[in-house]
Amino acid sequence: MGVIAVMSLFGDRDLDGRWILVDPEKAFSRRQTETVSARIEELARIAEQQRQLHPLRDAIFARWPAFLRTYIEGAISTRANLKIDLKRRHDSGTLGEWVNTDRVLDLDHLENIRRVVDAHGEGVAGGVFQDLFAYLLGFIGYATVVSNTIGVPDVAASGLRGNESADQHSFSRREIERVAELCEKAGEVALADRLRKHGIK
Repeated sequence: MGVIAVMSLFGDRDLDGRWILVDPEKAFSRRQTETVSARIEELARIAEQQRQLHPLRDAIFARWPAFLRTYIEGAISTRANLKIDLKRRHDSGTLGEWVNTDRVLDLDHLENIRRVVDAHGEGVAGGVFQDLFAYLLGFIGYATVVSNTIGVPDVAASGLRGNESADQHSFSRREIERVAELCEKAGEVALADRLRKHGIK
């Protein structure tokens, strides 16, 4: 599915610094013109109505400030180096290695966004945020991420890693056996049997 992702910084404390996601096919399919113009408030209203995108929006919202804070120095340096670093980390599975998910204050988050805009100007900063958004999708679990400097779509993401992450947190046969033994010692024989029968996939 195609999604428009918009982020603003124009003085609205409820919208600034947050990614607004809109499915354009559902939002604008009735309009007959080839180009569409919409105010940020209208996009935000449409986004609220498109509940199918809320899980993705919520996952992005929960991680975006911390992700930007982690990569802020690269973001205010050069777009090319930032993109190389993000791609290398995503490919090696270390994209989230240094991300501290403690809450970032709204003022600090907006200041980080302003630092990027001040460093590059709005045009280049837009490209920097495009790359950050692309690899933010990688951070929340997409296996394949592409951020196009030229051409459309600007960002493509696919292969959501659901099963792989679950496998990483599963228990080994030895661990399950040890837990079963502890259950037996505690008098939980039925639970120990269930662990041995169903705990190993």
